[in-house]
Parts: sequence; C-alpha cells; structure tokens
Amino acid sequence: MLGLALVAGTAGPARADVEDVVIPVDDKGKTTTLTKEQLVRGKRLFNAACASCHVGGGTRTNQNVGLAIEELSGAQPNRASVEGLVDYLNNPTTYDGLKDISEVHPSIKGGDIWPKMRSMKQQDTGFCTMYDMSAYILYQNQTIPEKWGGWTDSASGCLGEDMHLHQFCEVTSSHPQHGHGSSSWMDMQTQEASTTTTAFDGLLRFAAGAMLGLALVAGTAGPARADVEDVVIPVDDKGKTTTLTKEQLVRGKRLFNAACASCHVGGGTRTNQNVGLAIEELSGAQPNRASVEGLVDYLNNPTTYDGLKDISEVHPSIKGGDIWPKMRSMKQQDTGFCTMYDMSAYILYQNQTIPEKWGGGKTYY
Repeated sequence: MLGLALVAGTAGPARADVEDVVIPVDDKGKTTTLTKEQLVRGKRLFNAACASCHVGGGTRTNQNVGLAIEELSGAQPNRASVEGLVDYLNNPTTYDGLKDISEVHPSIKGGDIWPKMRSMKQQDTGFCTMYDMSAYILYQNQTIPEKWGGWTDSASGCLGEDMHLHQFCEVTSSHPQHGHGSSSWMDMQTQEASTTTTAFDGLLRFAAGAMLGLALVAGTAGPARADVEDVVIPVDDKGKTTTLTKEQLVRGKRLFNAACASCHVGGGTRTNQNVGLAIEELSGAQPNRASVEGLVDYLNNPTTYDGLKDISEVHPSIKGGDIWPKMRSMKQQDTGFCTMYDMSAYILYQNQTIPEKWGGGKTYY
C-alpha cells in the first residue's frame, strides 16, 4: 500500500498553485488571485460561519440550491463573484432576489441576531473578512468543481479536499523543503500516522473500558423513565392535552430525523442558536408554538419568531411544497403513517422527558 501511495504521490496530476487560480471579483470581468494566507483565512471563516449548513458546498436546509458555480450564477442578482457573495452576506435574499431573509440567514444586516457576523469586514484587508470567505467559496468551485456543491459526495469528497487543502498550507509553511507530491512528503505523513495510531491504541482500549463501566453503572442505577403513555402532551393553548402511543412516538421521531434533524439536532437550531425547540422558546414565539396545533400551523405556514414575516421559501413547509419535496407527503391529521401531528408531538414529548437537554445545544450534544 505504501508503494501505491508513493506512486500516486509522484505520478498523479499536479495541483495548481494557489496563486494560479483566477477568482472572479465582479460580473464585469474583473478577476483576482489569492495568497495562501487569504485562502487559509477564508477557509477558517467559512468553517466558522457557514459550514454548519454549507458543508462541502451543499445546503443542508435546501438541497436544490448549493454553492456550486451554476447555482450561484442562476441567482438574482448573480452571486458567482466575490462582490456578489459579499453583497449576499450583507443583505441576503431569496434565490429570485425578491424577499429579504436577513432574519433567517447569517448576515451583516441581521447582526443583532447573528453575533458571529458582527466582526466581519467587507474590505479585502484585515484578519476577518467577508472578501476572503467569498473568495474561498469561488476557489473551491475552480479547483474541485465536480465535488463542490455535489452534496452526496460532501462527506467523503469535499471534506477530504478541504483536509488536503489544510494539510497543504500547513506542510508548505512548516516544511518548505518537502513537495506535496514527493515521496519524502508521503514518508513523513506515513510515519506520523503510524506513530499516532500505535500511541492511540492503548488509550482507546482504556477509554472503552472506562465508558463501558460507566454505562453499566448508569444503566443499573439510573432513575426509571416514565412510560410513553404517561407523558402528557399539550394539543392547543387552551388546555387540551393528549398522550402518545409507542407507535406514534417512533413514527414522530423518524419523521423528525428525516425532515428536521439536519438543522434541529437535539432540539437546537444550527442556523440560529438563539432560538431552538425548547419549550420556553416555543412559548415565546408569536403565535405560541408550544403545542401540537402551534407546531403544525408553523409547518404549514412558517413565520419569523415575531410572526410578522413569511419564511416558507427558506424553511421546510407545506406552503412551500414546490421547493421542499420532503414536505409534500406530510398529513395534518393525527391518523395515517406520515403526519405532522406525530412529528410535532415528538418535539413536545422530548421537552417533557429531557427538558434539561432538549434545546440545550453543545452543552449536551
């Protein structure tokens, strides 16, 4: 295998230098190139601000529109340039350019609810800039166009390319005498990997034993969990309640994982950590969403937290079923195999049974 790796490292196609990749600055033909420092900074900014939803150039919340050059070019206005992307990060709109979505997408305009955007600079200078982040997106389009935005390959392909980019920048800066495609570079990496693996084996075995012991203690001594049928779920805000069967709970969990978990894993919200699915946050929404009927209404016609703006084009919904295929088969009644009722009841069940964890974010998940 090492021989094959050495052959691949020496005989593979040469990768273009960072400075050789031309990046479009605007839609009038102006272009630029990046330094290695700008590329590394842009990648770091992208991972911090965007990767939770746009890993690999895809879009978790809408797989029809990603960050591939064709999709950026088709937006109104055109986003396939540094200036186009910077403008979007300042004032994001729907794909057709008609509706403002600064309250549901990280932006400078919505900086009061997107803290991570407040320190972004718009110029192509300074440590933290939207210019570098936008240029990084376009650089990925130029260097791995077949993978960037491909979505299905994002876990294995684009992340691998990003890792390659990260290693390239670190190795060339720390070990300038080793070429990336040379056998010496491969030997160095192989030796480091084998040393790390050997040292890690003992630690993993010890950790596995410790975790197993803790699991056994927790499993035998922990408090008994209430039966599913004993948990009371609010149906509306007038006091009506219900309980679930085990079948409804399993179905609701499966629906939630399929339709919501990419953004709401553990009851949090990837795209806005200020508002999750905890009961306090659902109760504070306008109208109140802390009931089955309130959540079903939201899944039909989603609005911003204050209830003033329709966001059916940027949040999965029945109203926006033409752009959210996974919502088309959802039923509103509490009967049938696939229902919003069960999914909404599952969210409220989690609030009742694990209130300290559900919506707790990184503290627990």
